[in-house]
Amino acid sequence: MSTIPDPGAVPDEPNFSGLPRDERDRFANQGEPSDPAGPAEPTGPVEPVRPGEPEPEQPASPGPPPDPSTSPHEPRTDDPLDPDRPSSPGPPVGPDEPTPGR
Repeated sequence: MSTIPDPGAVPDEPNFSGLPRDERDRFANQGEPSDPAGPAEPTGPVEPVRPGEPEPEQPASPGPPPDPSTSPHEPRTDDPLDPDRPSSPGPPVGPDEPTPGR
């Protein structure tokens, strides 16, 4: 069973209330700096802040621009084709349809 410390024995500092003495000493040694923002006077020459120049946008892919004479869904004639794919495919042949030439 733990005992509740006597409120009169604990200092009135809210950060240390309820801590054992060794814990209070450990945390008391971690003092905050007097001025966390740094010195008020500049320590060296200060250059005015200028907005940077915007970087030119790079294209997503370095490929050639699309040909305006073809729609984007049709393959262009200079597009590389799959070597197993015929150059002018006919209608798709399903499993229920007869295969041409047999």
